[in-house]
Amino acid sequence: MSLLLKKFTLKKEYRSIEPFSIEFRDGINVIVGENGSGKSSILHLIMNEPDKELFSITTEKASFRFFDTEKQNPRIRDPNLSANFGFALATRFGSHGEAMLPILLASKDFKDVILFVDEPEAGISLTNQMKIFKCFQKIIENNCQVILTTHSYLFIKSVNEVFSLDSKTWIPSSKYLDSIFSSNVKTVDTMIKRRKRGNSTSTSKTH
Repeated sequence: MSLLLKKFTLKKEYRSIEPFSIEFRDGINVIVGENGSGKSSILHLIMNEPDKELFSITTEKASFRFFDTEKQNPRIRDPNLSANFGFALATRFGSHGEAMLPILLASKDFKDVILFVDEPEAGISLTNQMKIFKCFQKIIENNCQVILTTHSYLFIKSVNEVFSLDSKTWIPSSKYLDSIFSSNVKTVDTMIKRRKRGNSTSTSKTH
């Protein structure tokens, strides 16, 4: 299996994203970050931006495919938006998740493709997220590479490391998840303590 997309470099500031570089890995590359950190913007930049003064990529010859959760939403009544994935009109009669799943799973037949996927977990159950991830694992055997942005615990947990757009570095996925959970636990504890102090103050004023 060859490394198809080797490196991306943002040469100058773009939508408040400071210049940085990312050296990609074989197989599935998971990009994480807070809302507004620029995950989707980077994928759109690579796929759609003609201004090569803004960024550079190092890549082997391969087809690029892009799955965009927003534009390929089955509630949008324009089949051309999902032409790359053989969008079926029949999927519009199911739930959002039921409609999105076959579109994502259609990637199982890809070969020699760099597949960009923007937050595919939207509206998808954990069971079906696992089906999607297994599909991605399958296509990397066909000389494919997956560049995946996500907030999904399951996707993050399923890889050894993730690229954080907040720190602009690769970090172990376990370390990233630990930092998220420990930070949020502290935040919740602080909120509870403030709530208790507030209730205590209100009670004392009534006596």
